[in-house]
Amino acid sequence: MQWYRNQDIVPTGFYVAPRKLDVRAIVRGEDGAHAPNGARLKGVDGAEYFRLPLAVGVMLTPVIGGAFALSMPLIVLVGLGREILRRLRSKRVLTADEPAPRGLYVGLNTVGVRHVSAHREVIDAPTGTRWWRVPTPLLVLLSPVVGGLFVLFFPVALVVALAATLARALVQPLVALWRRHVYLAEARWEPSAAYVAHARERVRKGQAPAMVDDLALDAAELAPDLDPSLSALAEEVEARRREEA
Repeated sequence: MQWYRNQDIVPTGFYVAPRKLDVRAIVRGEDGAHAPNGARLKGVDGAEYFRLPLAVGVMLTPVIGGAFALSMPLIVLVGLGREILRRLRSKRVLTADEPAPRGLYVGLNTVGVRHVSAHREVIDAPTGTRWWRVPTPLLVLLSPVVGGLFVLFFPVALVVALAATLARALVQPLVALWRRHVYLAEARWEPSAAYVAHARERVRKGQAPAMVDDLALDAAELAPDLDPSLSALAEEVEARRREEA
């Protein structure tokens, strides 16, 4: 059996490429003066064809037509499967600053949906976000479900958004008023440490300490054993008093 390739000069007949699933019909003189002894085979690049005479092809026409009609669903399913595999092998997870093919993208580390209408267009999203490309067949299959969910939950989403807006409008004045006067509730004055520092200052100036000052000095001497932070606080208060004096 002789095999022919694309652009070969061939005699008339039917040419079948089993591996490429392609059939061509060639009539003598199809290319005119360019092929005076036959016609040029215009087939698929890389395919190898074998020849069936025209008479055999005409007799087999009903069989070929019936086989084609029966195998058409299988051909469609095989083509769809190959396309799905090709898309699954392609890169699905992209970042916001990376050129992306056309399609619908769902955020992985952020809440959002983006649509890319041109090939190798950058996803319009903050830098560092990761996006997953939804397969087109899956998108087609889920379209009725997504549409139904949108119709069902749109009134609920509208009510929730309205309630959130009203709550924010009512809470914001109260929060602003609380922030304006919250400092009144923060008492940072330490009476015991301040009084201990005052008693030491009186002794340093040569003034006779009062009885309460003696008690305060005794408490200051015992303070490191009771609370080490009290002595440091008293020294800080005393230093600030000297700076103000």
